[in-house]
Amino acid sequence: MRRRQALLGIAFLAVLVPASALARAPALTQQNIAKIGVSLEVPAGWVESAPTAKLASQYVVDVYHSATATAGYLANLNVIVATVPPRVTLREWLLGRQSAKFLLLGTLRPVRFDGAPGLSYTSSKLESFRGSPVRIDEYGFRRGTRGYLFTYTSLGTAKLA
Repeated sequence: MRRRQALLGIAFLAVLVPASALARAPALTQQNIAKIGVSLEVPAGWVESAPTAKLASQYVVDVYHSATATAGYLANLNVIVATVPPRVTLREWLLGRQSAKFLLLGTLRPVRFDGAPGLSYTSSKLESFRGSPVRIDEYGFRRGTRGYLFTYTSLGTAKLA
């Protein structure tokens, strides 16, 4: 199980940070989220915060964010874990009832986490902050009946790297 957690974290990092970005990527620190059995890496200096009551009610189990804001916006990573109802696909769970809108404004791609299938969704057209686009990168996978969703947002088109 411990090896699987470590591999999952490495797989998640590999999805978030393209090989071309590694040369300019900031130092990363490993974060172990024991309560859900997942490890991941975030940029050094990012701060872990407990989710607010509102976020927790939306199944957010952990929040990481940059220590400094860019034009007033804190880049962040929310970790969401929820039960996926029987017969609901990962795609249906990730996109919900507005899949046509999400697919029109972003890109959905298959990815793998420790060999398990997952999905990646990217858009910079869904949200804005003070007139600037907000980039959204989501990575989801299932483990049994539980769905795991990692949602990264940043100002503009910056990638997590």
